[in-house]
Amino acid sequence: MKIKSLFFVVLSVVFLASCAKESTLPTPELSSTEETVTVKTYTNSPAFSLNWDFTGGDAEIVKTYIQFSSDKEFISSHVASASGNSYLVTYRDIQKMNAIFGETSDFVLYVRLLIEGEDVQSRYSNKLAINIDLP
Repeated sequence: MKIKSLFFVVLSVVFLASCAKESTLPTPELSSTEETVTVKTYTNSPAFSLNWDFTGGDAEIVKTYIQFSSDKEFISSHVASASGNSYLVTYRDIQKMNAIFGETSDFVLYVRLLIEGEDVQSRYSNKLAINIDLP
């Protein structure tokens, strides 16, 4: 009788261990203060700011990155490190990004957030499209 009880206890522990839930990062939701930005001069003045919130998840966020690109697939992108829940983009930042993208006329700036944690799968936010009107 004791052997059967011990067997069921061990079997239960193995079963519960195999059903253990893996940790996941929270889901980021990205937003912008602007949908269209008109560039007059490339200064250090704020052009727009990005803000994000997190829902769900139980893993700690170790690194946060913002990806900027002029193509939907982020083939050529500018990556910036971020912390907290917001990021300020200046007109000079737009100039630096455009040097990478090589756009010669107005374009759409695609933006997304990437978060990373320890021993968990990275997670992307929603993708934003911000119209950039060049001088």
